[in-house]
Amino acid sequence: MKQMKKKILVIFPKNRDKQELAFFTNKYDIHFHDFDIETFRSFIYKQRFGKAIDPAKIINEIKTYIIKNNIQGIFSTDDYPGSLFASIVAYELNLPAPKPMSVIFCQHKYLSRIAQKKYVPIATPKAYFIKNEINDIQQKLPNIPFFIKPIKACFSMGAKKIESYDTFLNYFKANKFPAEFSAPLEWAIRNYSKLYISCQGYVAEEYLEGNKQATIEGYAFQGNISTRGVVDSVMYPGTISFSRFEYPSKLPAQILEKMATIAKKFIQGINFNNGLFNIEFMYNEHTNKVYIIEVNSRMASQFADIYEKVDGTNTYEIALDLATNNEPQCLIKNGKYKVAASFVLRTFRDAKVTKIPSAHDIQKIHKHFPDARIIIIPKVGHYLSEYLQDGSSFRYGLLHLGGEDPNDLMHNFELCKKLLPFKLIYV
Repeated sequence: MKQMKKKILVIFPKNRDKQELAFFTNKYDIHFHDFDIETFRSFIYKQRFGKAIDPAKIINEIKTYIIKNNIQGIFSTDDYPGSLFASIVAYELNLPAPKPMSVIFCQHKYLSRIAQKKYVPIATPKAYFIKNEINDIQQKLPNIPFFIKPIKACFSMGAKKIESYDTFLNYFKANKFPAEFSAPLEWAIRNYSKLYISCQGYVAEEYLEGNKQATIEGYAFQGNISTRGVVDSVMYPGTISFSRFEYPSKLPAQILEKMATIAKKFIQGINFNNGLFNIEFMYNEHTNKVYIIEVNSRMASQFADIYEKVDGTNTYEIALDLATNNEPQCLIKNGKYKVAASFVLRTFRDAKVTKIPSAHDIQKIHKHFPDARIIIIPKVGHYLSEYLQDGSSFRYGLLHLGGEDPNDLMHNFELCKKLLPFKLIYV
């Protein structure tokens, strides 16, 4: 007798989701609930005011679809509002997923710091809530220099090191975040939380001294928390813009163990269960201290296939298992490569795109590297600034590759980059 495929709904999917999940259609009947995420994000990266979305309406639409189609599981790789809405839908329909309050503790950056201070104080910098109105100069602030970021933003938008009080005052002139963007989180806190701190504000926090950033990923299943690995974040020198993400991490084993211990304590403390998470850390090799940068209530989809290249298990497979209440089985060091990376094609000046790689160009890369992942961000005729960026640089593509060692990996990258003929006219 032929076994029925389990039905999974992925909400707010990205192109990467559809690309990676195509490998699992033999086992799962995968449905997608699309959402115009770019228009929603444009509230913040174009600072465009408009009509806020209606969370209750969207959630009811998703619930109706699930009931009508007998869906057995739901998840989202979208940080916001995808993972938040997935948790609410699952909570209301009794499907396996993290509870809304545990997701809120990750999404609201100040509430997250409060929870971190409670459960993992050793890894938590001092943090203060800053009102939108900066007229009150008596607000508590960390010592200068400090770091500031919005309560709810995305993709490092508005994240800045403050080196003087004048810089702090000028920061608010350049970083106005429409309430329409944080409205879904505000709604969720009012309806699914006993705590309330406005999303209309900023977090000013102690500046983290360190020279290494890394992201640990893991999952919780029926109360048991597992970590699967650590990816190193390599920056362009003197910036907060990522050059590449490398796996496995080159950090000392005792530091990786410390990160894992901190991650498990925090995830257990906020009762995050039946879902994937990732936590970004700062490591200071001179003091051997690690601090949490931020916690994310979803898988790091950008790393899914680089884990697979080294270990043999794609993170999407773990997400599918968790959504259907099955314990994930993760392979370790069973992949084709010893090392892998997600390379970010980036420039530090805005530019008009006059040419992007063709399907034939991409086929040439796949001839050499069949399991390479290539994501082209812009379209011809558009400016890079029209797309979601980090505020200080401009991405135009991603290239995921494996290698026998770091030197081989970089050699493969340089070869592939030459085969991707972008043409940019700088502004």
